[in-house]
Amino acid sequence: MAVTIPGGATTGSPNITLSLGTGDVLHLAQQIGALLATVQGAVAGQNLTFDSVDGAGGPGPNVPSPSASELVIANTTPLAASIPGGWTYVVQTGPAPATLTGTNVDLIPGTVGGVFNVSGNSTVAPNGGNNTVNATGTYLLSFGPGNDLVLANGVGTVATSDAGASTVIASGSNLIESFGSGDLINAVIGSNTVDGAGTNSTIAGSSGDLTINITGTGEIIQPNGAVLVGTLGGSGNLIYPGTASVDVTITGSNDTVVGSSAPTTVDAVGSGVIFGGSGALTFVGGAGTSTILSGAGGTNNIAGGSGGVVFSANSGSTSTITGGTGTTTIFGGSGSLVNFNSSLAGGFMVASGGNETLNAAGSSAAVTFSGGAVGGNASMVGSTTGDVFFAGNGSDTLTGNGGADSISFIASNTNGGKDFITDFNSEDSLFLTGYDSTKTTFSSGGPLTMTLSDSTTITFTNLTDQSQLNGHYLYVTPSA
Repeated sequence: MAVTIPGGATTGSPNITLSLGTGDVLHLAQQIGALLATVQGAVAGQNLTFDSVDGAGGPGPNVPSPSASELVIANTTPLAASIPGGWTYVVQTGPAPATLTGTNVDLIPGTVGGVFNVSGNSTVAPNGGNNTVNATGTYLLSFGPGNDLVLANGVGTVATSDAGASTVIASGSNLIESFGSGDLINAVIGSNTVDGAGTNSTIAGSSGDLTINITGTGEIIQPNGAVLVGTLGGSGNLIYPGTASVDVTITGSNDTVVGSSAPTTVDAVGSGVIFGGSGALTFVGGAGTSTILSGAGGTNNIAGGSGGVVFSANSGSTSTITGGTGTTTIFGGSGSLVNFNSSLAGGFMVASGGNETLNAAGSSAAVTFSGGAVGGNASMVGSTTGDVFFAGNGSDTLTGNGGADSISFIASNTNGGKDFITDFNSEDSLFLTGYDSTKTTFSSGGPLTMTLSDSTTITFTNLTDQSQLNGHYLYVTPSA
């Protein structure tokens, strides 16, 4: 890429052509060159003041501020100098690096790299090399190929190279456009926005507000103490837990969000994996299928979309899940309470162990339940329509809650547990698989209890006599 810069103060002066590799990512050097050409051509060229130095005596004289002023630095050896006031545009064409300091200046360095300190209202557009830029005030910084270090403290835009790995430390109010592979962005304080379009970069906050718009892949976001909002596009991106609230929309695929002690809100238009923290988790699903693992003791409010949801409750958590048009799969956890409400698609609710409650009483869509493990007391409440229940190894309590329910006990699963059915009625069916029917006994004189051949007991808390079960239970021989 080449950029043409006017070579003098008058129309017809030889121009300067800079070979700048691929150029800075925002093409600021091109824009400045075009602007200077326009200024040079106005009013017979009298609107542009021009000078050129080779670095031996430092940058040129301090001149009154004209409509525009251009200083060309063609240093052949390393140079460290301050740019005098009055020079608006400074072009470095020399083959040696330079350390330049200026205020209210637009800098176009070449491809050799250097150190540039700017303040006031400034632009820096290095077109290559490894550069260090320290910017305060108001600034616009855009980089070409190389590994750059940027210290930005003020208000402005920083665009990292798309052919290198840059480090940006930002304070104030900044828009950071990260195009690199392996960039390190640290938004220390203030209100900063990061557009992550590269790969495998790390974006960190510290305090204040951090807004992200991620379209790249493999990006790692660590909000720490910053309040995080924004969008996760692309794929394979990760948000680590911080200590402040998180509110993100997932538009990409296979992204991961980890919650913390503060509230976390995720709107999953795409698909992802969400780990809840101890703080409240709010999730809205979309067309993709998302997997959610709640935090221990957390409060979760989950809404499924057309892609469905796979949800796993953690110890001591309380969750309300509203089903969408996709299937919902729920795994309980020890000490957890999960409420499932759906008038659309049904779902699966699986007790995983410990004392837990799986409650679908607010649902009008059918649910399939599976009981818990040994030592766990699972309470399962069905929907208002017909559901399917499978008793587990623990002591389960089953409530059909209306409709024609199918309840199954399988000898290889029950292991002598003590189970309860609270509302067995004439529409329900009981299936007993793998038991010796000749060894089944009944006890009455209170709630009816059926004892199966493996010592599993089923107590029907609303029945008192075996005859009330007649025609509603069936022994099944497992197929070979």
